[in-house]
Amino acid sequence: NSFPSIDRLVPGAGAGIAALANACGREPDIIIGKPNPFLLNLSLQEMNCSDSAKAVFIGDRLSTDIQAGIQANLDTILVQTGISDFHLKKTILPTYTLESLAQIDQLI
Repeated sequence: NSFPSIDRLVPGAGAGIAALANACGREPDIIIGKPNPFLLNLSLQEMNCSDSAKAVFIGDRLSTDIQAGIQANLDTILVQTGISDFHLKKTILPTYTLESLAQIDQLI
């Protein structure tokens, strides 16, 4: 995957991991990055939040951010920054969608 910068897309962590795996001739034993919910669950545990209904995960990509939130049993908010993979919108469904994070007050 990639992420946006000011004037272009920049390779993300996954691209680096793929290059390293190819160079080593083996896949990683574990990947902790999104959409794996490990870090979300660890964050909830560290904040003593045992009720997932009291948390929400906000992101701008369906395949990583929103999928991670869903796998962690959290409500999710998709912010439409223009970089989301909208072709997945029929299979990965956020709880809420906002055009901008500035609209978050509509959900509180």
